[in-house]
Amino acid sequence: MNKTSVFILFSLLTLAQSAEAQTCSGKLTVSVTGFRNNNGKVLVAIYNSPDGYPGEREKSVVNVKADIKDNSSVIELDGLPFGTYAVAIVHDENNNSQMDFGLFGINKEGYGASNNAKANFGPPRYNDAKFTFTSSNCNANIRISY
Repeated sequence: MNKTSVFILFSLLTLAQSAEAQTCSGKLTVSVTGFRNNNGKVLVAIYNSPDGYPGEREKSVVNVKADIKDNSSVIELDGLPFGTYAVAIVHDENNNSQMDFGLFGINKEGYGASNNAKANFGPPRYNDAKFTFTSSNCNANIRISY
């Protein structure tokens, strides 16, 4: 192999690695359905580890509020790095930026999780809600529970 061929091969490999590095993130679309009304906002928190999931929003890697229309909400997050994540949703009906609880710690507002992970004697578990995000467009469909 001559020097020109080696240079061309090296250049092609560098371009391929550069293109791969540019596609290491994508758009995650979180679609939430089943709201009992359009009051308040939907709180969306995305975690990349079990630390703080699902109640400590300050430990999430993404934390947004979105509108509710026609008892549903769609949140599009561009530029999310590929990785393993779990989504936690709260229907913040009274717009106080937190989940409200009643007697015996029972939630007053709706909640949801990726993979529609269920709450069994406590909040949904990270391992039940986690998913691997590796494509440029990914959808997480969540049904709210009350």
